[in-house]
Formats: sequence, C-alpha cells, structure tokens
Amino acid sequence: MKAKSRIRRLRLVPACFALALAVCAQGWGQTIIYVNADAPSGGDGTNWASAYRHPLDALSEANGFPEPRNVQIWIVRGTYMLDGGLIPNGTGVHEPGSGGGGFNMTAGIGMYGGLVGTEEALSDRTLPIPDANLTVLSGDKDNNDVVFSLVSASPPASFWGGTYADNDGPVVQIQGGDCTLDGLLIRGGKSGTVGGGVHVNGHHSTIVRCTLYANYAAGAVQHGQFGFPQHGGGGLAISAVHDCTVLNSVFVGNWAGGGAGGAVSIFQPRSLAGLDERAGGLFVNCLFVGNWASEGGGVSLYSSWKNPNPEGAGRIDASIRQLHIHPK
Repeated sequence: MKAKSRIRRLRLVPACFALALAVCAQGWGQTIIYVNADAPSGGDGTNWASAYRHPLDALSEANGFPEPRNVQIWIVRGTYMLDGGLIPNGTGVHEPGSGGGGFNMTAGIGMYGGLVGTEEALSDRTLPIPDANLTVLSGDKDNNDVVFSLVSASPPASFWGGTYADNDGPVVQIQGGDCTLDGLLIRGGKSGTVGGGVHVNGHHSTIVRCTLYANYAAGAVQHGQFGFPQHGGGGLAISAVHDCTVLNSVFVGNWAGGGAGGAVSIFQPRSLAGLDERAGGLFVNCLFVGNWASEGGGVSLYSSWKNPNPEGAGRIDASIRQLHIHPK
C-alpha cells in the first residue's frame, strides 16, 4: 500500500508568490509523526489511528527529511527500549526488541511524551504529566533493572553488573541543532563514555519536563595528563561547542562511574581547544537528587584545554561558555 504523503502541495498565485517563497525558504512547515505502543502493527505514523508502534520508526522517517526540518514526534504513554523493545501501556507486557542503536535525533526534531492518544494539540496534555501518562525511553533492554535507594552513600553495584549488564546508551543522542525533549522519563542508560541518558552534540537543544533517572556513564578521558577526573554525565552530557536549555526537569540516581558529573557533565574536548565558543547550559527550576560521581555528583564543568587549571568546587572554569542554575 502506498504511504500517505506528509507534504501538502502549494498552489501558487501571484498575490501570494512572495509568501510562498518565504515558506519554501523555511522548509515545508511542521510535520507530526504519531507513536503509540498500543496501536496495531503496520501503521505509517500519519495519525493516531495509524500510529507507529515505536519511536525508532518515527525517528527513521524524521531523520530522512531534508533540512531544515520541523518535525514533532508525539509518543503515547508506555515504555520504549532503545533496541526496539516496548511495553504497551494497555497490556504491560514486555515485547523484546532485536535491533536499534538508541534514539538518535538530527536537527529540527522534537520528541514529546505524556500523551494518551487522543490529543489534537500538545496543549491537550495533562500537565504536570501524571504517573499514569508516563512516556519512558529506556536503555534497559531486558526490562530487569531494580529500584535502588537514593540515600545510599555510594551507587548500587547493579550499575556496573547484575541487572545493568544488558543496558546500553546513550538512550538519546542529539546530533543536530534545535532539538527538543519534552515530557519524557529517560532511564537505564549505560554509556562506556559520556552521557548515559542523553548526549547533546548540537546547538540550541531544549529539555523540558523530563526526568533522567538511574543512568550511568563510565567517563571519557580528556584531561588525564593534568590528573583531572574523566568527563562523565551519567544523566546528561553536553559536549564540544554545543548548548542546551533544561527547564522544569529532575535528575535523580545518575552516576558517572570513573568520571565527574553524576547528573550533568559540560565539557569541551581537547580537539576543540582555543575556540571562542564553548559548551554551555541553562538550567531553570531543576532538581538534582541522589546523583554520584568522583567529583561533581550533581554538575561538573570543564571548558577546554585552553585553561587546564579550573578553579573552585565542582571544577567550575571561568572560561566556560555559560552555566546558569537558578530557581524559577
């Protein structure tokens, strides 16, 4: 069956020719792709009735659109693993996956959770998102992670073995500018380098109303010769010359195994030293609870090798682009 076209044809008349040129210059307008784990198989994502069952299918389509993109992926409550597995909200039964390499986003894509499958606009969502409407993106492929205490002085052993042996990450990889994560619980990511939950590698990304829970990053050496800990960012890593705005979000129970920044790591790799523009973040009305790291259990900041001797608690370097953490 031929897939439905998502692009409206433009009929040009002289009176609106200039407007049409402006529209073409900015891309083809906004596209919405629908995802619902409870939907029947075979959907094409064009509406709720024919929704895709997994965000990986929606991302495969969205990433193939020409730039500039303006794509929103609306995801119904349920749990979606990065290997294509899922747990529909309706059945609660784990359906194992067999592939996928994480939720990889290129420029101009947003993923929105907390939906129930009847919304006609994002404003139709119930906010704050209730537990019953949680949309979960998970690195726990076998769905066997255990809940652990957040009051422990050290992270649980399960992070580096046991139930985390099957986990993978980053759960979400942002590889282009102007991406959005909104209304998602991101958990169980395990990265051998940085950003177990989310790795931001693009300009002007936004994370809003999200919870990053129980994610792990082993760390990546960038400043080893100076005796500094590795970069980590168990929950979130912002790297290179990129930036991210994080609003009304929670970082809980994340760990940087051999590095700094249990919840968040913001850093500039050695290869980009000397650039005037550096990684940065704006955090507004965010909560950091029970995160672990060798240094900076909450947030760790490094700029670049331009200044290899950062000063102050949490390794805050005056040459970093920007970091603001303040209440609403």
